[in-house]
Amino acid sequence: MRESIYMFQHPIATRAISVILEVGFIFLALPAIFSIKNINIPNKATLLLVFWLAWTLTSTLLGSHPWATMARWLEILSSILTSLCIWLIVREKPELAAILAKGIIAALLLCLIVFLAYWHIAPFPVQHNWVTDIPLFVNIRHLGYLPAAALPLGYWLLELTQNDKTPLSAKFLPTRSTRLIFIYLTLCWALIFWLGGRGAFLSVSIVTILYFGLSKQNITIILMTILLGLILSQFFIVEVPNLNLLRFLDLVINESGKDLNTLSSSRINIYYESIIHWWNKSPIFGIGADGYRYIIPSIIDIDVFFHPHSSIIQLLISYGLPGIVLPLYLFIAFSFNIVSNSNKIHLIFSLSILSSLLLSIVDGILYHAYGLFISTLLVGIGLTYAWPKESTKAIENKTENKNHSLCSIIFLLLVTITIYYSVFIYQLSNSKYECVDEEWINWNAKFPIYFSPTWSYKRYNIDAIEDLKKTYLFNKKNNSCLN
Repeated sequence: MRESIYMFQHPIATRAISVILEVGFIFLALPAIFSIKNINIPNKATLLLVFWLAWTLTSTLLGSHPWATMARWLEILSSILTSLCIWLIVREKPELAAILAKGIIAALLLCLIVFLAYWHIAPFPVQHNWVTDIPLFVNIRHLGYLPAAALPLGYWLLELTQNDKTPLSAKFLPTRSTRLIFIYLTLCWALIFWLGGRGAFLSVSIVTILYFGLSKQNITIILMTILLGLILSQFFIVEVPNLNLLRFLDLVINESGKDLNTLSSSRINIYYESIIHWWNKSPIFGIGADGYRYIIPSIIDIDVFFHPHSSIIQLLISYGLPGIVLPLYLFIAFSFNIVSNSNKIHLIFSLSILSSLLLSIVDGILYHAYGLFISTLLVGIGLTYAWPKESTKAIENKTENKNHSLCSIIFLLLVTITIYYSVFIYQLSNSKYECVDEEWINWNAKFPIYFSPTWSYKRYNIDAIEDLKKTYLFNKKNNSCLN
């Protein structure tokens, strides 16, 4: 749908698609959650999460563009609610974890099929601009978010096939599927090498080394998939020099005089300038969700620069110190529970979450809607392993009212998200397609959830909204909408 409908092709507009999917899923999940007898959500985690949401909401409302940035905050809220629902449902039916994981794997395989088809129908695939003119994604780097999360799932499925004590193995993964997993991992590594993304390669390499420590008997198999993937990637070499890790390595060797900032695509400057901006502007509350997009002049003076390419700095600059401290604490608690559970298969599954988090430290996987959506699914399953279901009658007797209250709160939040994103989509549609009058433009500028005279989402000062309206009117008149 995103590729077919013009108004959804911009990265900020894809938030609407992910939120629609999440809201629909949560609405469908509410009856199942309502029927659960034992909710048993840890009180400490609940209090910290509620405090974090309240703090980030305050930061967003105090920011320079609260109407527009609330769309980002509500996207994060819908992702948190989705993970919560997945956790509660998968605790009741553990077999759903494998189905969700296979859904992510199917998404990666679909992308590979589409890319192969695109390769064969493109008149000059070797000379084609694969960085920006690609199917399914706005930028090829965004595709790297998917294999970074999906590749370690192959390790998890491989482990399930070799564990006779796991009921899921017999039910979902017949013995012959080991060969299919081998092929899948080979394709994943080929894609990682072909994409040339240093962050994605680094994250999957780290979790692969960790997997070797957890499952030594599979080291040879995994090394074979890496080697075959590297060889396979060389059959699709293109003229873009940084779209292949071997060619990038050759570039580094031949231009060894370049500093780390240059080799990291100006990441060092980005991080430095972002931290300086945070410290000078608002070290306590931050600048709000997605406030980074509206920094004028932007960081490193690039007009279309929307995020700091690091989840840590993103949280810090958006919400101040509490914005990073609380998620860090929750991650430590999650990691402690996963490790203390001492279940090898659960540990291996958590490698997919770890891979996404490692990539998010040097890229925007948790900023862009698609990367956040995939990570949301993985975290929901991971919570099931960190905080499994407890079945004690004492808890069951106390959680019935808590269950009803939780469903009521989720329902009210869903209605709020739905109304806000309905207005967002309405404004987006009229901005791109409809012939609108000056009254609508004035209303749209007063509540600018989405207000853009150009497809590049032109950076603007809230003080210059009148100039923006004039530009918008001028563009509309030239398109004969107001004649």
